[in-house]
Amino acid sequence: MDAFSARDFKKQVDLIWSEDIKQVELDFKQVGFIDSSGVVG
Repeated sequence: MDAFSARDFKKQVDLIWSEDIKQVELDFKQVGFIDSSGVVG
């Protein structure tokens, strides 16, 4: 994920997000680099 795709990712998350969600886990094993714009795999 980079700055360009982060916008679309956020839109998709907003569509399914619910107040019932209390915790989210992210697996960063395949992430090569994280910067201020997003995650690059």
